[in-house]
This record gives sequence, structure tokens and C-alpha cells, in this order.
Amino acid sequence: MITEFTREPTSKCRKCGLEFKDSYSVCPHCAGKNNAQIIRDIHIPHSNQMRENSSIGRQFIYVAIIVGCCLLLFI
Repeated sequence: MITEFTREPTSKCRKCGLEFKDSYSVCPHCAGKNNAQIIRDIHIPHSNQMRENSSIGRQFIYVAIIVGCCLLLFI
């Protein structure tokens, strides 16, 4: 049985750049915040998370190279 999922229509906020449901009249992420608060609360944590994710990816690549070298030596 195949079920189809329908997404609610969304809009992209001009102030913070995040998407929010069209059913909301204002963006819930940045409503009542100034630009400094948006940068502090949304953009800086997102940048930190991206940096952590890229370092995890680099570690997986290093482990894959080490495992590959070990396989070549033992086979």
C-alpha cells in the first residue's frame, strides 16, 4: 500500500531566511526579534552545527582510508 504525504505550503522569510507554514501570518522564528538576535539565535548555532558535521565527515573519511589500507596490507 502506497501512501502519499502532502506537505503544507510554506514561504521563505525575508528576514531570517527560514521557511514557515503559510498558515502563519508571521515567521515564528524571528517574530519580535531584531537582526542581532536573529544572528545570535539562528545563524550562529547553524554555522556551528555545520562545522561539527563537516568535522565528523572528515573523521569518517580518515577511518575509511585507514581501514582500506589495512585491508590492502592483509589481503
